[in-house]
Amino acid sequence: MIDGITSSVTDSGFTITDDHVMPAAMSATEILARSSNVGTTKVAAMLGKQGLSHFLSAFGYGVTTSIDFPAQSPGILAASKDWRSIDMLTKPIGYGLAATPMQVLDAYMTIANGGKIVHPRLVSARIDSQGVRHPNVSSPGGRVVSKATASAVTEMLTHVVAPSPATGGTAAVPGYTVAGKTGTARQKTGSGADSFALAKLEATFVGFAPAENPRFAVIVVLDGQAGNVGFYGGSESGPLFSQVMAQTLRLNGVAPTRDPQGLSQAVTGPLVSGLAAAPTGPVIGAPSAPVKAPIKAHAGASDSKQAKSKAAKGKHRRVSTGRASRSHGASSTQSKPLQ
Repeated sequence: MIDGITSSVTDSGFTITDDHVMPAAMSATEILARSSNVGTTKVAAMLGKQGLSHFLSAFGYGVTTSIDFPAQSPGILAASKDWRSIDMLTKPIGYGLAATPMQVLDAYMTIANGGKIVHPRLVSARIDSQGVRHPNVSSPGGRVVSKATASAVTEMLTHVVAPSPATGGTAAVPGYTVAGKTGTARQKTGSGADSFALAKLEATFVGFAPAENPRFAVIVVLDGQAGNVGFYGGSESGPLFSQVMAQTLRLNGVAPTRDPQGLSQAVTGPLVSGLAAAPTGPVIGAPSAPVKAPIKAHAGASDSKQAKSKAAKGKHRRVSTGRASRSHGASSTQSKPLQ
């Protein structure tokens, strides 16, 4: 168990808080399921600066993905030598760096693929003048984490897609086990902590299914309006994720893996012990329920031509669907359900 989880932490004049009251002691799975910002910073402290920097880079942040689209952005990830003390509080919850939705989806596909990198593609095959189909086969990717670690993380992510106090119950797909994560972030509009107070919110849900044998990964990003109240990854992006994933699984003939009625899951899982004291000091005005990976495609960053359309209540939608194949180590990326 990880104990000493307080209501907020502060560093360099910035304060990070949790949107809801959290238990003072939680397992790593509970921290993930409840989307505790403070708890996440404590887990990051166990990795240390070098460890956190290593895994962010290993999962593809700060570099372009292998997708065959020339205008994509590498995002922003500073070298660890340039990090300030506040970065160990902000980066674990998705601030202080920038990433495209494709980069985030790529990271989750790596987990879905048993810890090995999946190279996404825009074009799955080409057909020559004779009508012969030539599949666009991606080269196998390297290993980021062990298969056992990827399996453990997948199990932890399934507890996010569960009834409250978990944050992702709305992303559930009847008949399938979904592994995923909610994310809510503020789009910074100026400098200083006050710039977050009136910023627009961004709601994200990213995940894959079926968790037992992943076939597809989907990310949904919704841009809200300034002053949105109750605009969260779970409440806004989760339902759309559920619809897209359900349709994708159905159109591709993926058989259900569980009883459609058995959707509730207990919030339990792997325990983490031996935590050193977390850094103390001022904390950052961060938003509620952020994703454990960056979700914002900053100005000039490409979202790999993912679908983007205005929706009700001033939201902008970005939805991507990718294939996660453990047998082939390949993926295809679409802006609509695969057919």
